Amino acid sequence: MLLAQGRRAKNIKSIVVAHNLNKELLFTNPAVQSSNAFDNYIHSTLPQIITPVFNELIDLYPPLVGSVTTLGYNDSIGRLATVLGDLIVNCNANALYKSFPNTSYALLFAEGAGLHSIDIKYIFYNGGPAKDSFGLPVNDTVAHTIQDWLLRFVATGSPNAAGSPALPLYQPRRTMAWVWDKGLGTNVTDPARQDRCDFWQRTPYYAYAA
Repeated sequence: MLLAQGRRAKNIKSIVVAHNLNKELLFTNPAVQSSNAFDNYIHSTLPQIITPVFNELIDLYPPLVGSVTTLGYNDSIGRLATVLGDLIVNCNANALYKSFPNTSYALLFAEGAGLHSIDIKYIFYNGGPAKDSFGLPVNDTVAHTIQDWLLRFVATGSPNAAGSPALPLYQPRRTMAWVWDKGLGTNVTDPARQDRCDFWQRTPYYAYAA
């Protein structure tokens, strides 16, 4: 909400924001296996949410009908993981991108299934055989590319230079760089749905609290 009001440090000219594709899965309660359990979890996580706002949330993240959907999830765990991912990570990153409409660069980290903390070993990679936090080998090409982007950005204000995949500006097409060894630097559209992010960024679950 504060970012939407333009309340940010004005001396910052550009940003690089990265997040992992499935960061939230490690924080998703595997016991939430039904719509009733989902509803109870939301109410316990956002205890001040009122009925109209809760109903809006359910409209944005509806229960599953059938085994194949176009909702971004295909099971109950995926439904809850999508909510938590949007609430905690995806839509906060989206708010940052929008706060720097012409100068934000975006990374979507997908190595090792894109789980929480896997990217740390890549950012701080110092050469030689290494494993990530789940024991998977670190891909040195991916690690060096990420480091090149970040170091160039700190030094010059732009992450891009000849010889490396280009890191795209987020706007105007909500474009991110795919970070994994099978498509390093490929441009993809932000998987966070804008209608969902508009909901979280309004913070109605707090604004309407009694």
